[in-house]
Amino acid sequence: MKIDKISSQLLGFAFYVDKQKPGTVSENWLDEQILRQVKDFEVDDIKKFEDEFHTNLSKVEDENRKIFLEQLFDSLTFQLSSDDSDLDTFYKKTFFIEIEEVTDDFVKSLEDEIKQLSYHLGKEYPEIQKGCLVKKNEMITLFEGYLGEAKKKLPAWIKMPENNLEYELVSDVSWSAFNQHTKPFSSKILINSDLPVTTYDLKNLVQHESWAGHHTELCLKDRLLVEEGRGEHGIVITYSPQTYLSEALAVAMFDIWGFEDWLSEDEQLLFLVDKLIFALQNKTTFLLHKHQKSEDEVRNVLAKSLLTDTQREYILGFSLDNTYGKYAAVYHSSGEYLRSSYQIAQNKDGLLQSLFTQPMTVERVEKMVLAST
Repeated sequence: MKIDKISSQLLGFAFYVDKQKPGTVSENWLDEQILRQVKDFEVDDIKKFEDEFHTNLSKVEDENRKIFLEQLFDSLTFQLSSDDSDLDTFYKKTFFIEIEEVTDDFVKSLEDEIKQLSYHLGKEYPEIQKGCLVKKNEMITLFEGYLGEAKKKLPAWIKMPENNLEYELVSDVSWSAFNQHTKPFSSKILINSDLPVTTYDLKNLVQHESWAGHHTELCLKDRLLVEEGRGEHGIVITYSPQTYLSEALAVAMFDIWGFEDWLSEDEQLLFLVDKLIFALQNKTTFLLHKHQKSEDEVRNVLAKSLLTDTQREYILGFSLDNTYGKYAAVYHSSGEYLRSSYQIAQNKDGLLQSLFTQPMTVERVEKMVLAST
C-alpha cells in the first residue's frame, strides 16, 4: 500500500490530534509500514504546518477531493484548538452542517404513530418487543440468514468481494453494534449480546453495519485507497463530514432501498421505536451539552417516553460519554438529512453512487441536489 503526500500529511496530523484528544481517530486499516510513519508525526509549529498543508492541497486536481481534504483538516484543527466551544459551533466546525435539536412535537408525533400501530396490532410495545426477542445462541444463525437476504436488495452497480465479512458477539461495550473495518475490503461486525436483541435489530444491523451501510461504503471507497493512494480513506475521523454522511447512508438506506418492506407488522413497530430512540438520543445530547441539564433532569424527560428503562439508560450513557457523547445526535440528524435530500434529487442513483464511492461533503450533496431541481 502506498499513499500520496497530501494524505500522508493529513493522516499524520490526525494521529497527532488523537494523541492530544484520544478518540479523534476511531479506527484505521492502514498497513503497518504506513501506520508507523504517520503515528510518529509531530507538529512543532502549527502555523507553518498549516501553510505547508494548504500549499500541497492547492496542487490536488480533483476539486471534490480537495474540498473533502480541506474540511477534514479544518475539523482536526478546530478540535485541537477548541476545548469549550458551544454545541452548535462544535457541529458546524466538525461536521460542516447545523444539527438541529429534535422538537417535542416531533417526538410526540413518533409516539402517536407507535401508539396507533400498537392499537392496530392489539399489543403494547413491551409485549411486541418480548415476542421478537432472539435467544443468544440463535443470533449468529439468524444474522447469517439475514445477510444473504439483504445482499439481494443491493443494486447491480454495487460490486463487492466475497467472503470478506466476519461477525461475532461481544459484551461489556457501550454500543449496540460496531463495524470494525479490519483491512481494505474486509470488516468484522461486532454485536453487543448484553442488550436485548430482536429480529428487527438483527435485520437493521445487517443493513446499517454491512449491506447498504458501513461495510459496503468503506469497501467501495477502499478502491480510492488501494488504487489511487488516497490515504484519507484508510481512517475514520470521528467528528468530521466523513462520518456525518457515512451515518446518513447507514441510517437512511433502510427506507430508501426498501428494507422496511422486509419487516413484519410487529417489526414495523420496532422500526418506529428505533427512530424514536435516535430522536431522543439527539434531544438528550442537546439537553446535556447545550442546555446544561443534569443527569436527573434528563432522566425525568426520558421517563415520559414509552421506552424501557434499559433503552433510556443506554441513551443517557451514550450522550454522557466523554469522547463520543456529542456524536449521539448525528444518527437522527444525518438520516433525516439524506432522506429529504434523496426525495428532492432528480438524479437519485447518481447521488447515492457518489455517496458510496466518492469523497463527499454536505456542500457537494447540496450542489448535486440543487443541480437536479
